[in-house]
Amino acid sequence: MTIEEYINSKDNGQSLEEIQKDKLLSEATVWTLELGYQCYLQKVNI
Repeated sequence: MTIEEYINSKDNGQSLEEIQKDKLLSEATVWTLELGYQCYLQKVNI
């Protein structure tokens, strides 16, 4: 899953847990994507 796909899923109302379950992601991966999403929301360039 790309960060863009994660952002779209979150923007469409899916929770972190739903995305993790649907995409069969590890906890570490989903938290890394969530960090990127939070940076996106704050417009932080990483």
